[in-house]
Amino acid sequence: MTSYCFLDQFPVEILHIVFNYISVFELYYNLYNVSDYINTVLLNYPISLINLKSSVQYHVDFICHYIKPDQIISLTLFDNIDNNGQSELFFSHFHIEQFIQLQSLTLINIENNLLKFLLPNLNKLKYLRSFSFDTTDYYRMINKDYRLQFTQLKSILLNTCTNLLSQLNQLILFDVQEMTLKSLSHLQRLKISECSTTELQKICSEMSQLKSFDVCLQGDPIYIQVLSSLSKLTRLILKIDVFKNKFISMDFIEQFLPNLFQLKHFEFQTDNGDHFDDGKRWEKLTKSFITFNFKFKIKYLFKGLDSFRTSFWLEEKHWCVIYHNEDLYTIPRFAPVKCYISNLLFINSNTPNYTIFYERITKLIVSTEFFNENHYFPNVKTLKMNCLVSIERLSNIINLNKVKHLILSSESSISMFLLALSVMPHLNELTIRGYLVPILIKELQDNIIKQIRILNLHFCYFEKESITKILCYHFPYIQYLNISLINSIKDIIFFIQQLKYLLNASFGMNSLFKKDKDKNCQELQMAIDKKYTCQIVHITNQNALSFVHIWDNEYQTLSSFLATLL
Repeated sequence: MTSYCFLDQFPVEILHIVFNYISVFELYYNLYNVSDYINTVLLNYPISLINLKSSVQYHVDFICHYIKPDQIISLTLFDNIDNNGQSELFFSHFHIEQFIQLQSLTLINIENNLLKFLLPNLNKLKYLRSFSFDTTDYYRMINKDYRLQFTQLKSILLNTCTNLLSQLNQLILFDVQEMTLKSLSHLQRLKISECSTTELQKICSEMSQLKSFDVCLQGDPIYIQVLSSLSKLTRLILKIDVFKNKFISMDFIEQFLPNLFQLKHFEFQTDNGDHFDDGKRWEKLTKSFITFNFKFKIKYLFKGLDSFRTSFWLEEKHWCVIYHNEDLYTIPRFAPVKCYISNLLFINSNTPNYTIFYERITKLIVSTEFFNENHYFPNVKTLKMNCLVSIERLSNIINLNKVKHLILSSESSISMFLLALSVMPHLNELTIRGYLVPILIKELQDNIIKQIRILNLHFCYFEKESITKILCYHFPYIQYLNISLINSIKDIIFFIQQLKYLLNASFGMNSLFKKDKDKNCQELQMAIDKKYTCQIVHITNQNALSFVHIWDNEYQTLSSFLATLL
């Protein structure tokens, strides 16, 4: 290729700085093949992070075709119910030992079969300094064997990754049961999602070099005082689970916290926080701290927030505290991003300014037409409507220009959809429950919706093929389609053939694919256009559920894609 563009005038160093602000997918999708010079810069650009947590299969497949593994410095792989099999897809293109510059690896919800393939080869990554393996709460709920999975993981780590463990300075694991910690002598940062106080004593005695410790404790609170031995800590994140009805009070904190002389950043959470609402006692403990964040479950705040309204909290430290929904917490650290508008009547703060709280809300759920219109949420991106409220009233509490995702979950809310399109210029995603689809179709009449690019249909089980056809008529510009349950391969094929701009689709199905996965995948592949790739994934411990993922192989440039729409 011999072409020239304005970007060719920029030095490599400047372009690399600009690239740091653009996602890897957008970077290669929009800039690759712009010019020979840009291609050379891209292929030599050290990618600081590839995070596939929010990516779809189309993005993963695209990235794998263009990046070189020796560019990657940090890699995060995440499988969940919406993109299950994504990690398997990623490593169908690469071998882990090819990532010779990798410094950080994060694996979330990864299945055992892939782990057994990856872990024994981590020793070959001589620059790897951070390793994380964890699961989400939802994954642990649907996968009852997750503890056995962790046991197998730790066995592989201890038996085949001795070199890796000795070179790490950061480690994140679910637990450290039955692990030998002496091999982690260089570790400076440790995070444990579940830790008994017995294990805590072991960590404190064998890993006194820790500078950062993030732990969720379970057991007898009397042993918390062993934290005093971690004298080099500069950061401590402490979460206390219910201690099997054992009493925990401020006295336990006062036993160890003053002994951590180098501690500058402290975060503390507990569901039993009735004895932690004294701001004056906390003031004595945290004077030397740069940051102090907490979240306590307190059913009744008898003392109020007066002890948090002193000059120490408001003028010296500028630490804002809020009591809301039986939680006492600091903001912005623990400010919720999701909020029910009906719950805003009972907010109490140590400062009269609630702006910080409102600004953090990105998902607002409207379940009642009776609410205080004095609240204003400038950054709502996802709006869930459980009832019908006029657009005029919504505009009094929300910046409608920011809304990108609309969720309609009641019959009454369906009628606002067409009106919302005209006042929400950036709205491009619609989520609706399956039983509401016929109501939506009736409301749309003959309208063709050009604005919606992402369509999510939850609990959708089509009984009539005509519904599929009608949806394709009303939403012809869909790029991303997610249907949690569909009953027919014919419906899948119809969606793929009719939606001309479709880039990625996921369909939940009953286990009809499970016995002959490869055969059924091949048959489905033959039935759809060759430009699409098909992948079938079965959920662990969900025998009745499979997912069909389909994505586009033909990558248009951004300009040619826009030309087809304009």
